[in-house]
Amino acid sequence: MKRFEELTIKDDFMFLTVMSREENLREFLHRLFPERNIETLIIDREKAMKSAYDSHGICTDLKVTFEEDVCIVEMNCNYRIGSLRRGRYYASEVDTEMLKKGEDYQELPDVTVVFIIGEDLFHDNICMHTGEVRWEPEGKPSDGDGRKWIYLNINAGDYNVNDRLAEVLCYIRDGKNESSDAYIRKLEKDAEEVRMDPQERRAYMKMEERLRNERRLGREEGLAEGKKEGLAEGEKKGERKLICKLLLNGTVDMATAVRTSGLSEEEIKEYLEQMKS
Repeated sequence: MKRFEELTIKDDFMFLTVMSREENLREFLHRLFPERNIETLIIDREKAMKSAYDSHGICTDLKVTFEEDVCIVEMNCNYRIGSLRRGRYYASEVDTEMLKKGEDYQELPDVTVVFIIGEDLFHDNICMHTGEVRWEPEGKPSDGDGRKWIYLNINAGDYNVNDRLAEVLCYIRDGKNESSDAYIRKLEKDAEEVRMDPQERRAYMKMEERLRNERRLGREEGLAEGKKEGLAEGEKKGERKLICKLLLNGTVDMATAVRTSGLSEEEIKEYLEQMKS
């Protein structure tokens, strides 16, 4: 992991800390949805969701409720998400959490899942892609099903977004403020305040320590099994088993598991299937 003083807005911890401030997140949403009148926000940071004890849990970066709608904002610039199906699953988990027993399906809020990414997921070098359910033949029910996905690639060559949003995405991409935009200056000022805050430093160090301990526990478990299977393979198996357990109980999401374990998403999914069989 990076040293605390090296963190930029592109890093999960810094993005969550700075964007958890309502005025910062509200302005970001204004630039993303310029047609919306966004005033009051209800913000949940690192919201864990798990529809069943043996299902795949998620932990959203920012879950925002405004105008009775829900928006999930995910910072994924430092690792690959790999598949659009992740966005599908996130929207499904939000639905499961939001609809309470006995409520009508019409009570479900509109849900938008926003991924800020650094990969060319659509292989076209275009920054912004939006998606929603489409119907065949042409046309759809007047109310739709209320789900929408937005992918913002900060490394794209074609920034097909409004200028104000482009300023934010360029700042995330470059990690430094070279803009006259007052909002960008405020984000950088808040980020610098975070870097100077001993309490935030301790929070980051605790997160680092927790991840190190999780990996150590995995290695220890693997070493114990390694007496039968060989030390090297046993250590690797123990770490994989721990990561999968954390995924299954919703403690971490797939992106965190990939980042902390050094395994690819495909390797983790394969091991999950082995555990279930």
